[in-house]
Amino acid sequence: MNNFVSEIPLDIYQATHLEYFNASYNPQLRGHIPMDLASIHVLGALDLSNNKLNGSIPAKFGSSSSLQLLNVFFNHISGSIPTGKSFKLMDSSAFVGNSELCGAPLRQCPDSDGTFENKGTWRLTCIVLLSVGLLIILLGLAFGIVYFRREVKTQWKMV
Repeated sequence: MNNFVSEIPLDIYQATHLEYFNASYNPQLRGHIPMDLASIHVLGALDLSNNKLNGSIPAKFGSSSSLQLLNVFFNHISGSIPTGKSFKLMDSSAFVGNSELCGAPLRQCPDSDGTFENKGTWRLTCIVLLSVGLLIILLGLAFGIVYFRREVKTQWKMV
């Protein structure tokens, strides 16, 4: 509740060490999450919850070794959550309320064609279906051979 209007003040980007920066509950705070925040050398926790921020989370946050918490719940954030050691440890509650946000720990992001299946799952599905189809064909051939052999043995012979 800092009464930030429009953007996060530029002075904050000059800091090199920030343990905790809280810019939550500023209904007039809009725009993207600034890339400059990800450039702060040591940033322990960043709370940007309950604002009107949009765009994606800068990928550079994923490579931050000091970031322990990024709280962006209830904004208009979209795209995928950066992959990084620190993001794997964060709880999903830090990202809720952003319907267009995806990635661990939230739902899986769609592939470029809009599907959610990964290539490994698709390949495994194809192998299983082909194996089952081949098994059905082999069982059908075996049944046919047994049936026709039995038919040949039971025919009458004229003497």
